[in-house]
Amino acid sequence: MKTAESILNRMTGIRKSQKKFMIILFKTVLALSGRVNFSNLSRYSDLNEKTYSRNFRRHFDFTHFNSLGIEQVYNPSHEYLLAADASYIPKSGKETYGLGKFWNGVQSRSMKGLEISNFAIVDVNDKTAYTLKVDQVPPSNDEENAIDFFLSQLRSLKEANLTIPLPRNLTADGFYAKQRFVDGAINLGFTVISKLRKDANLKYLCQEIQNSGNPPLPGKRPPGRPRKFAGKINLKSPDFAKLLLAKKINEHLFLYSTVVHSVALKRNIKLVYVQHTAKNGKTSYVVLFSTDLTMSAETIYRYYTSRFQIEFIFRDAKQFTGLTHCQARCQESLDFHFNMSLSLLNLARIDHRLQNKQSDESFSMASYKRRYANEMMLELIFSKLEIDPNLHKIQNVYHELRNYGVIAA
Repeated sequence: MKTAESILNRMTGIRKSQKKFMIILFKTVLALSGRVNFSNLSRYSDLNEKTYSRNFRRHFDFTHFNSLGIEQVYNPSHEYLLAADASYIPKSGKETYGLGKFWNGVQSRSMKGLEISNFAIVDVNDKTAYTLKVDQVPPSNDEENAIDFFLSQLRSLKEANLTIPLPRNLTADGFYAKQRFVDGAINLGFTVISKLRKDANLKYLCQEIQNSGNPPLPGKRPPGRPRKFAGKINLKSPDFAKLLLAKKINEHLFLYSTVVHSVALKRNIKLVYVQHTAKNGKTSYVVLFSTDLTMSAETIYRYYTSRFQIEFIFRDAKQFTGLTHCQARCQESLDFHFNMSLSLLNLARIDHRLQNKQSDESFSMASYKRRYANEMMLELIFSKLEIDPNLHKIQNVYHELRNYGVIAA
């Protein structure tokens, strides 16, 4: 992994032995099949199971490591977002750190296990997301405590040693659309783009011109406080005379927008009412918003849909880099495992981007891992049989063998 080696060589305060271990770890996870745990890692490398267990308890600055990696593919001319999301991690046992009940979106219910919170940078132009910081969420029955944890994570990210500029537009799903989080993020200098409930309490702003500053006429009562709101918005059947048609995405999707007041957030927001009409004529809607009142409806819609790239991070990490496979129970090992899994996915995406600068070949983690495993096996066979890989006959078939079993060669 030349990409990983170049990043590790730029990091300071890290021992040579830890650099060597990280290279072996990344290579082994990409090459192995089955679960990513200490036992299986030792089967695919020369390191002992206890060596993996001991090194997983050592501190490693994954946030700085990730930023150095993203820097290699960072394009100043592209649009970038900061996306936030949490993911459920199944885990059994009684002594595991952070064990509690968390929301499992697949099962649509709270289940016993763990949860991680991820802040990722989304390249809007390339439609790719890279993990920047991931932490394990402590168990709590109080929703406000969870919000405080996400804010503390965001605050520490802003203070972290990053080598790339941190985006100021923060996108998150509807769970984060709460006054406590929105106010905290704004105080940290971020613009929040999120989704509201379909029954959100919103009010139209009064557009009447108030007669202020003029003295009252003789015999007339002085004017009272100017009206601020012009009624509540019925999201199921809104008044489209007060919502401007901002964009027609296609013949089935329309964006309506205006500035409204959110009672729950206690602030004015830029509302984007996304209306979809199915082929059978049935309509549905989604309510998006931004705390930046000058942001266009199309930009809000484009940014929020780009947020879904973070979901692909969780999907690929769970399927290919063993995000849910950790057999350890202590906080340090769990934190190391979660970060390692997501950082390895970063490395694969960055490496793919660097190797395909001139092409638009889509990224497949399944193909990347299969190709890397084939390379490792070929190297092992060549070394055991003392075959020179530079031979003409070998070079003729190497590409075919390297791409054996990949989805798209």
